[in-house]
Amino acid sequence: MRENSDTSGAGGPFPFWMRRRFLLVLFWTVLSCIPSWGQPEGVHLSLSATGKGEKQFMTVLWYSREAGAVQFIRYGLTEKELPKMVKADSYGMEGSFFHKGEMTKLTSSTRYYYQCGSDKSGWSSVFTFVTPPKKGKPHPFTVGIFGDTQNNEFNEQFQKTAEIVGRLAEVRPDLTLHMGDVVNNGSVTADWLSFLRIAQPLAANAPLMLTLGNHDVENTKGPRFQHPFSSFNGLFSLPGKGTDYSFDYGNVHFVCLFSGVAPVAAENGLLRYGPDSEERRWLERDLASARKSRHTDWIIVFVHYPPYSFGWSNVKRWQETIAPIIDRYGVDLCLSGHRHVYERHHPLRNGQPAVDGWGITYVTNGTAGGSPQGTGGSDYPTMAFTPAERMYNYAIMSVVGKSLNYEVFDSAGEKTDEFELNSLR
Repeated sequence: MRENSDTSGAGGPFPFWMRRRFLLVLFWTVLSCIPSWGQPEGVHLSLSATGKGEKQFMTVLWYSREAGAVQFIRYGLTEKELPKMVKADSYGMEGSFFHKGEMTKLTSSTRYYYQCGSDKSGWSSVFTFVTPPKKGKPHPFTVGIFGDTQNNEFNEQFQKTAEIVGRLAEVRPDLTLHMGDVVNNGSVTADWLSFLRIAQPLAANAPLMLTLGNHDVENTKGPRFQHPFSSFNGLFSLPGKGTDYSFDYGNVHFVCLFSGVAPVAAENGLLRYGPDSEERRWLERDLASARKSRHTDWIIVFVHYPPYSFGWSNVKRWQETIAPIIDRYGVDLCLSGHRHVYERHHPLRNGQPAVDGWGITYVTNGTAGGSPQGTGGSDYPTMAFTPAERMYNYAIMSVVGKSLNYEVFDSAGEKTDEFELNSLR
């Protein structure tokens, strides 16, 4: 018996008008699943402003591809009711349109819901976040930590980063820190947009606070050496100048340092935080104030180039410049990136393991996308732990009053390291 699969003629099982109608329905169904040209993409939160007292601010940023689209943020205390609305500021660049709006007069330690877009262009999904605790309040919170998401070998479309983002999003952290080298080439706006689209499940629900790496900025010598590209300035809204800044989250004072292109800068007398530099004066004032504050139980620094690291990532001049400042003001924890290998060093004081255990803990957070590098360094004098195999990884930091727990996982979600710190303040 021969099966006849030819249904192209009028004698087939379905008449032409029915097949035509089916194809039209299928076409419109598929089309309805495609986001509107002006619909928000790359939605992310930022702590770009600090409220006074109990009142807080939260900045929302996103991009769309529709020229002249007026977009908004609407928000409220329940997912079903978003009664407050604010118009976003918008401008175009390289075929995309960047939008930024600010939710104001928010109450500390409170869950809010929001979405962005417009009736004309379409609305985003409804996202949710919890506002920071009031300054000094020892309210428990969780931080998702990742970095070096650059889209190079094996991560050309941020596919490895997407795995890490998925793992972090499952934890639902209150805040995220990125250690820099967000993209492989900071001059390519499309790469920043791709990263933000991949990071949205995490960054739309927990403020994304990042430091810039050498791949994110102009890294060739010239008048704009170590300067961010215009796409960074348009897509992000961070405190201060956006490169060197600090913010308080409950009883923790976070300090973001911009290490620039440290090896090249060191060779050409352009290393940041040098004597009498503007950024050094700012840093010393900021750390001195935090150290004196009765609201601060923890000081945590995050920066791209590690002050202490095994191998070529250890830029000696950078270490000699920044580590003494970190020592002087009693920073508790220093987080970094650049080297695509996880490293945790013994608590250090003046560059040496602290005999009594009190010192600064330095952590290099490895990679959440950039090609993993060769292992090694377990015999390095200050090393407490580094894995024996290559891996992608991320970390979850939990702060509960004067206790801090730090857990490190590989891309499969398997725990590879854990340590605890206790504040003596």
